[in-house]
Amino acid sequence: MQQTKHKLIESDLRNFTCTENYFLQPTLGYLYTDGVRYLAEQCEAYWLLDAIWSYQKTKLFLKDEALKSMQFWKLKVDLEKCKGVLICERDEGDIVITQKLDYTDFPLKEIQIYVQNNTLLLPSEY
Repeated sequence: MQQTKHKLIESDLRNFTCTENYFLQPTLGYLYTDGVRYLAEQCEAYWLLDAIWSYQKTKLFLKDEALKSMQFWKLKVDLEKCKGVLICERDEGDIVITQKLDYTDFPLKEIQIYVQNNTLLLPSEY
């Protein structure tokens, strides 16, 4: 049953090709799209959005012009061990951040989120 739900979530995420709405996270002040909202709700993963956003005010992210304009985030999860790693890249292979997660209940094996102009979006929404 859970596996079927996860496949449905993955399939649904591919259908977000643009956004009609932008949502504001009031405490941290970032925006996110319809697709990211769906991901956060279905996977109970608002923590993931907050984790990504928590890096935005660090010196590295404030001074690096490439990171100011675009970031590529990837969460990879070992579903059997309930462990993961959150990675940020400037460009493919140019890793800026690697954060190990000793525990995660995130239900998907992998997800990507982009950050552009202070907005979190799915790759299919780019």
